[in-house]
Amino acid sequence: MVSNTSITVHLWTGRSQKIKEPLHVGFANASDETLTAFSKHRGPPLVDMDGEVDVIDSLLCRDWLRMVWRGNKTVEEWPPPRRKITARVDVTQERFEVEPVEVWPTILRLFLRDHSQGKTGFCPNPYCPARYFRKTHKADKSCGLPKCARYLRSLSAHKHWHPADTTGSSAA
Repeated sequence: MVSNTSITVHLWTGRSQKIKEPLHVGFANASDETLTAFSKHRGPPLVDMDGEVDVIDSLLCRDWLRMVWRGNKTVEEWPPPRRKITARVDVTQERFEVEPVEVWPTILRLFLRDHSQGKTGFCPNPYCPARYFRKTHKADKSCGLPKCARYLRSLSAHKHWHPADTTGSSAA
C-alpha cells in the first residue's frame, strides 16, 4: 500500500525563530564569553558524557572552524571531533519535532557546504562584531555593515596610494 503522506522539515537556525544568522556563522562569531548564550539559544555545540556542554572541545572546534574559514590550509588536516547527528524526537498530534543533542555535526556540514561553494567570507575590519559571514555574492569582500564597507574602501585607497607599504600603515 502506497501512502500519499509527506513530511516537511523546517530547519530553524536555533531554538528561537527570531535568529536569522546561519548556525555555522553564529558559532564562528561566538566569543568565549558568549558560548553559553549560543548554547542556550542555538543548542550545545558538543556535549560530554553527562549531557552537559563540553566547553573545551566546543572552543577547540570553534577555533579550528575560524582558522579554516580564514583560509589556513595547514589546519584542514586536523579533523575536529566527528560525531553522528543524534537528536531527540518529540511527537504530538500537531507536531513532529526533532532537536539535535549537539549542533557541531550540523555546523560542520553547513560550513563545508558553503566553503566548497566559495560562500564563506572573513571581514577585514578588525573591529567588526561579526567577522565571519556567509557571502550573498561570491565577490563580497566584507560582512556588509556600513562601517566595514568604509574600512574596506579606506584600505583599498591606502593600497592605491602606498603600493610599496605592505604593513597597512603609512610611515612619514
